[in-house]
Amino acid sequence: MKTRHCKIKPLQNRRLQLTVVLQMAAAVTLQAQSPSADSFNPGPGSGWPSTSVSCLAVQPDGKILVGGRFNQIGGLGRTNIARLYSSGMADTNFSPTVIGGFASAEVKCLAVQTNGQIVVGGSFAALGGQIRKNIGRLNADGSVDMTFNPGIDGGPVKTLAVQNDGKILLSGGFFTVGGLSRRFIARLNSDGTVDTNFNAQANNLVSYVVPQPDGQILVGGDFTKIGGQFRTNMSRLNADGTLDSSFNPALVGTVYPRLVLSDQRIIVDGVFSCSSEPTAYNVALLNANGSVNSCPGSGGSGGASPCISSASIAVQADGKILLAGSFTNLWGQPRKYMARLNASGTLDTNFTAGADFLVQALAVQADGKILVGGSFSALAGVNRSCIGRLNSTNSFAIQTLEFENSRLAGTPGKSAPIARANFGRFAGSSSVNLKPEHTIAPNPLRFAQLSENCASQVDLLQSNR
Repeated sequence: MKTRHCKIKPLQNRRLQLTVVLQMAAAVTLQAQSPSADSFNPGPGSGWPSTSVSCLAVQPDGKILVGGRFNQIGGLGRTNIARLYSSGMADTNFSPTVIGGFASAEVKCLAVQTNGQIVVGGSFAALGGQIRKNIGRLNADGSVDMTFNPGIDGGPVKTLAVQNDGKILLSGGFFTVGGLSRRFIARLNSDGTVDTNFNAQANNLVSYVVPQPDGQILVGGDFTKIGGQFRTNMSRLNADGTLDSSFNPALVGTVYPRLVLSDQRIIVDGVFSCSSEPTAYNVALLNANGSVNSCPGSGGSGGASPCISSASIAVQADGKILLAGSFTNLWGQPRKYMARLNASGTLDTNFTAGADFLVQALAVQADGKILVGGSFSALAGVNRSCIGRLNSTNSFAIQTLEFENSRLAGTPGKSAPIARANFGRFAGSSSVNLKPEHTIAPNPLRFAQLSENCASQVDLLQSNR
């Protein structure tokens, strides 16, 4: 039998019965594509240093929280914090302001609690018209939580993280919290009072706090001592704030913990070397005990501080790892301020989307689309000011496809869904070469259009991959 060529194009039509007569096994080549920018364009205007998006968070209802330095976004005036609908329009019912601070006010981090309240950290003097020094909390409607006012002296709050028990970890350049000495790291009870049982004082800036599911806490920064013990840049604390003495990764240089994966591996980045290679910007995966799981090797360039905010690393549903920062090259491959790693820690060569300037924030929506924030004016080759969104793509390249059921009904060139697709290896003497115009993800169900030169159509079994 001769090879049949079918062009497949995803559509958003209701489910129909896709059909034809075909009695053969077939190999299908799916070309993975780098994601493109979609129509989401709420841009706040000119970029860095006067305007930037520093942090992003997606609420359970799909609305998007945005923090940074701006005075309008989504078509409405908003001062340094906003909430957007998925369309990019600003939520008219959410309009708190963030003003004042050591220099110009900036929201540097956001954390959404399970009750819908939003903890806001950064450099500011007032939140929603109420005096709040560098940290405050909003109710779900954007009003200020009048009961939450820890009071911070010193520098800004750089990162926030909510533990499973509802307690709130914070780090940054501060010295006291709630009138108590808490140098660079602290923990609050859910009501905003200082947790007096946690006192892990550091001797210099703590930039990252990452809670583990077991209650232990990964910490990264510019310190050489924390919890009363010597540790350089990275450590792990027990739930009570004491140092976990068993955790001391053997990486040479400055190493920052960024994220704990579902399999307990730890993503770290910084300026370090895993071996005898020159110290440079790097990303590695550590095992839960701190030993190296994967370290492809030094080779990043373009900036000394590649990951600027705690939101600049995110994990997709398929386990792939998104990176953002000031790099323009990663492991010998050009990558402009964004990159994606495979779950193994190697560079995903199919992801080449980038920006024309610094990317500071990433968030993945439930539908797989990727929110991107920073100081750029273009994203994936399209004009986008400081915020944009990338379409989701799947990650498979060449798969095999088995066709079942030989009798179907339908007409080439008409719209129909993929009804059943089984990706797996099989034997067959003939093949149908399906050339998708766009990559087709196995989940959720996508719709297909067959071109006129395809003499047969097939009933496909959706994969559970």
